[in-house]
Amino acid sequence: KEMDSVRNAVTREHAFHHHDAVVLDDRMRVWSYYGVRAWPTFVLIDASGYCRGYVSGEGRVALLVNAAKTLVSGTQTRVTQSQKSSAEMKVGFSILRFPTGLAIRKRQLVISDLGNRRLLLVNLANGVVEGQFKLSSSAEPRGIGCEGKSDTLLVADCSGDCVWEVHPESGTSRICFSHIRSPRGIVVSNDGSGRVWISASG
Repeated sequence: KEMDSVRNAVTREHAFHHHDAVVLDDRMRVWSYYGVRAWPTFVLIDASGYCRGYVSGEGRVALLVNAAKTLVSGTQTRVTQSQKSSAEMKVGFSILRFPTGLAIRKRQLVISDLGNRRLLLVNLANGVVEGQFKLSSSAEPRGIGCEGKSDTLLVADCSGDCVWEVHPESGTSRICFSHIRSPRGIVVSNDGSGRVWISASG
């Protein structure tokens, strides 16, 4: 019955053509796979199946149209499957799913990769991914702060309503601040005082 309702609605809106596809995502599997957090969200996917960009909200489709024209023209570098599986992956749309935070740590750029629920450690000199750090399976990493002396990372977790303290070298982490509703951004003082500012949307 639900499928019939969707089919009738699509037909009524004249959106169903031979080259279009409509997915009934009643269990939100596609939604979760692409890390969607708002409706509507439009995702640009290339011929190899890699996500090349996205926008959320009404009236922003023109941004994706321009991005699609750039991709089709060949001016945007394509990433092949062999390149993606290489031990030396470089940061690009192919391996990131909705990056939400950045921090500089030593000679690395640390990226919150929300869709993959991880942190990526990228060499600033050549863009090569040197490692990754997985938080809990339900974590939604957002903003990142770095404590200068110890290079400890503080990561806002929007779904856990907490902030993680992360030590990439030892592979350890712990929750250092909790009961913060939807933390989004973090700034760590560089004066050695240990002060931390956290922005929250809850």
